[in-house]
Amino acid sequence: MARALSLCAAKLQIVSRDTDMNLLHMEDFGLYYARTLRLWEFYLCYCEGGFMERTIGTAQLLLGRFSA
Repeated sequence: MARALSLCAAKLQIVSRDTDMNLLHMEDFGLYYARTLRLWEFYLCYCEGGFMERTIGTAQLLLGRFSA
């Protein structure tokens, strides 16, 4: 986490040096994001199984008119 905070600090230095913007609020949500990524991994594995078993699908359609 220390590395992530030092990267944020470096970015904030550049922003304050080169712009008139200021940090108004910062919230570290890394711990929550780790849980979200685990849920996404479950979801994507579920989708993978559905695609492989052909119980779900996806397609891209190209529509157009035939010229006379």
